[in-house]
Amino acid sequence: MREVGFLRATKERSAREYGQDIRRALVGLITPLALFRAGPIILPVDIHQKIAAALIARPLNQEGTRHEVRITFYRAVWQGEGIASENTIPPGSQYMEMLKDPVLYQQFFAKLSKAVFLEAFTL
Repeated sequence: MREVGFLRATKERSAREYGQDIRRALVGLITPLALFRAGPIILPVDIHQKIAAALIARPLNQEGTRHEVRITFYRAVWQGEGIASENTIPPGSQYMEMLKDPVLYQQFFAKLSKAVFLEAFTL
C-alpha cells in the first residue's frame, strides 16, 4: 500500500473587483431608460471569497526520493449589494469556480521546487 499525503489550505479575502463597480455604474446610467420597459435591473457584485488549495502528494519510488504532486485551486464567492430602486440582493448568494489560470499553477510549482531545494540543502 502506498502512502499518500493530503493538504488543504484556505484563505479568505475581499472579492471586490474594479470592473464590477464600473459595470454597475454603467448599468445605473442605463437603468432609468430600462425602467419603462422591463422594470428595475439588479446587478449583484462579488463581496467576499474563500480561496482554497487541495494538494495530494505520493511517492513514485520505494525510497521516497521522488514524489508526484497534484494541486487544485478553487474559490467560493459570496455575492450581494445588488441594488436597483428599492430592490436589493442580500449577501448570501454564492457560487464556486475552479481556478484554471496556468500562470497560477506554474508559479506555485516554481515556488514549491525552490522551497524543496532549499530545505534539502539547509544545514
